[in-house]
Amino acid sequence: MRPLHGYAEQAGLSAFDLGERLLKEPQTLSECLEKNVAKGLQGKGLVVFLDQMEEVFTVRDMAQAHAFLSALYQAAHEADVRVIATIPSDFLSHCYDLPEMLTVINGTGHMALGPADAISIREMVRQPARCAGLIISDSLVRRMAQEVGLESGSLPLLAFALEQLFDRRTGNELTKAAFDDDLSGLKGAIGLHASNVEKRIAQLTDAEPQDVMPKVFAPLVVTMSEGQLTRRRVCGRSRMRLDWCRWLICSSRNDCFRGKKVRGP
Repeated sequence: MRPLHGYAEQAGLSAFDLGERLLKEPQTLSECLEKNVAKGLQGKGLVVFLDQMEEVFTVRDMAQAHAFLSALYQAAHEADVRVIATIPSDFLSHCYDLPEMLTVINGTGHMALGPADAISIREMVRQPARCAGLIISDSLVRRMAQEVGLESGSLPLLAFALEQLFDRRTGNELTKAAFDDDLSGLKGAIGLHASNVEKRIAQLTDAEPQDVMPKVFAPLVVTMSEGQLTRRRVCGRSRMRLDWCRWLICSSRNDCFRGKKVRGP
């Protein structure tokens, strides 16, 4: 609930004390939002967007996860708050053990989304670019949508390629030349970045990339009991190692540490 910290502080509350209270008494979330945090919203309603809700089910204390979701459900019905959550269909079964989630799934609050069609994908590219004041040609939009196709899991690849394309923009224009020549298309973007990561590992460590890669990626994911993979949530020393792994991957985009040897925690 870190996004609520700012609103809590605007209301003159201690975000730490509020977090401790919610950890011990999650059922008070509704009261917290209605009477306290709302003061920091200046009379406006609150929308809580819970992206990748499947990560809730990766915690060791499943009772705590259920208490959190129950509190959100209660808050959505009692306080001036709307809750929007996303979860892949193969994780939906984890909601079946919670009566409140079953109510949502069986009611009007659940919307199943299938694969995005070509028109939707083009709008996913065009509209955000337009809102950001960027120029992108229709031919490039169509090209990217064509490469995405209907393959499962391709939208994150599209998002990554767009980020790489933004870094290579000319003024405020996303160019087809950068997409074709610099990135070699959608799949070429991730391949190029993977190659840069391997080079970065060789520069910053004393080990071979193939020896380091398993250690880099293992802390980033967790395997559920049913075999699904999702992002890992960690804390403490594990958080330090996870942050180092992410830095190692992301730092291949710049040269600020080039030539220095580093070791993970």
